[in-house]
Amino acid sequence: MDDNGQTRFGSPTNVPGGEQRRRHGRVVCQDIKCTVGEVVDLSASGMRVETGRKCPAIGTEITTMIETLEGPLPFAGVVVWSRRVGLFKFHIGIEFRNLNDAMRAALARLARASAQNETLRY
Repeated sequence: MDDNGQTRFGSPTNVPGGEQRRRHGRVVCQDIKCTVGEVVDLSASGMRVETGRKCPAIGTEITTMIETLEGPLPFAGVVVWSRRVGLFKFHIGIEFRNLNDAMRAALARLARASAQNETLRY
């Protein structure tokens, strides 16, 4: 979040050795669901989702609906990583594909609401 209270996408995370792996900053989410599971964090280029289901293979193209402030919105993406985080829990990294300006704006509003701890109930 910047000095004006605006959520900014675009702050890559540095990793040891000075290499930047992330293309965009991420926002930790709370109470945001999609058809794959619960959104853990969100960025302009993708999201991390927690699920109790078996993870799709890396490279699998998926379409998911994310509950946004304007209602459900479909997003296309590809699974770029997955890992087990518990006995029956997995985290999946999904990279968004083919985002248009309206989708980017909806994601930015959703990230801003989550960063300001505005809980979304539906």
